[in-house]
Amino acid sequence: MPQMPQNHNNRPLPNEGANPRPRADHPGRSHNPNAGDSVRRSRSPYDSADRNAARSGQNAPHSPYGAPRQRVQYDGRPPRYTAAARQQAGTHQQAEASQQAGAHHQAGARQQVRARQGAAPARRRPQRSVQPEPRRSKTPFVIGTAVVVLAVAIWLFVGSLSVKVTVNGQEVTVGNGKTVEAAFEASGVSVSPGDLVAVDGSVLESGKGYLFSASVNGQAVQDHATVLSNNDVVEFTDGGDIEEEYDGVDSPIAFTVSSEGSGALHVYEGDGTDGVETTKTGKISGKTATVTTTEPSNVVCRYYNVDVGDDKVIALTFDDGPTSQYTQGVLDVLAENNAKATFFTLGEQVESMPDIVKRAAEAGHQICTHTYDHAEGSGQGVNLGFMSAEEQIQEVQKGQAANDAAVGGETSRAFRSPGGNFNEQTMKTLRPYITSEIGWNVDTEDWKRPGADVIASRMLSVKPGQVILCHDGGGNRSQTVEALRQALPQLREQGYSFITIDELLKYPAKG
Repeated sequence: MPQMPQNHNNRPLPNEGANPRPRADHPGRSHNPNAGDSVRRSRSPYDSADRNAARSGQNAPHSPYGAPRQRVQYDGRPPRYTAAARQQAGTHQQAEASQQAGAHHQAGARQQVRARQGAAPARRRPQRSVQPEPRRSKTPFVIGTAVVVLAVAIWLFVGSLSVKVTVNGQEVTVGNGKTVEAAFEASGVSVSPGDLVAVDGSVLESGKGYLFSASVNGQAVQDHATVLSNNDVVEFTDGGDIEEEYDGVDSPIAFTVSSEGSGALHVYEGDGTDGVETTKTGKISGKTATVTTTEPSNVVCRYYNVDVGDDKVIALTFDDGPTSQYTQGVLDVLAENNAKATFFTLGEQVESMPDIVKRAAEAGHQICTHTYDHAEGSGQGVNLGFMSAEEQIQEVQKGQAANDAAVGGETSRAFRSPGGNFNEQTMKTLRPYITSEIGWNVDTEDWKRPGADVIASRMLSVKPGQVILCHDGGGNRSQTVEALRQALPQLREQGYSFITIDELLKYPAKG
């Protein structure tokens, strides 16, 4: 075993550090004050020798790290410093004081050097021990807030699962989707279900129809899955019948055209569309029934006179022209009296004398058709009703085309039927091609040639808002021209003015 150097002067060896001293709790161990209590020096071989000597009652060898360890008799009490230990501790304290004095001396020397060099002496700021304030915990606040939010969310969620409604006069809370059907189940209202019925309405099975009929806030509801809102008012009544399944065949229902009223003006009302009827054959009963599934939109040809109020207006009309002599004479008399009129022309006449028609149109008179040739042929020259539907349409369209060509544009679609013959079948056939059919209130019967005075007297019998019938073609119309020369000035003196049919149609119907 190598010999360790002995230290008889109780001085620390150079490699021991500064002033080791025994700990109060264990005199056999050294303690470094600069390293803290937790740092301990490693054991030396002399430690074990001390322990062995103590056990055998012999003196321990000298330790190179301090004075020889004194033998201590353990008496069961906590160990205390012995006189040697206290002496050794005092020696260590003196050494520490000497080292600190040396350190202060060196610091003062450094300050003097800085002063001679012109530098300000370093000042040491006393360090203050600042104890941080304890942080208040936010955990209770966060937990409280979370509890409140959760409670509100639960309240809203539970409230959203149900609504309060009035069912047949009683307040009911409805959950389960808040539907009409749920309200029926929650209310316990007693109503009778409908029946399963055949296509002809006879009962096949009682109570197999709809469970109930419902209305929400006064409006009938067919979908029982309709969602209710708070304060809705729901009414339940007996359920409706359910019709058996069937095979159906659809057929059109032709619209009708009829005339209503009386008067000189005949104007169409209505769309004129066909309806639908369905023939059903029940899959359970085998029965057959025909029902109307879509009503037709019928047409009414309204006959009426106009209410002109205080206006003293009348409409002069002329048929069967134009003619080179009499139509020109009529236009001259009208111009002299500042009168407007409506001409119902024949297409074949227009084609031979388009300039006269054009003159009339340029003077502000209304140009309409009276058919192409006054229903000659199968119409016997007087009645479109004797003709086929195709012939009727051709008569009207050809007459309109002649007028349009003469004036260089579209003319009025008002129409006068030959002889005034305009039955419901003709009304229906011609409805897509004309806007109205014009009759008359005063028939001068000038075509009979009763004399100019007679014709003039009939003209003077007119009332405000009425239509006067005259002719400018179809024969000798010299009496008509003369009658106009007599009547128009007198009518003007009575305060009358003369307007076209289109202008007359702007007045309301007389009640």
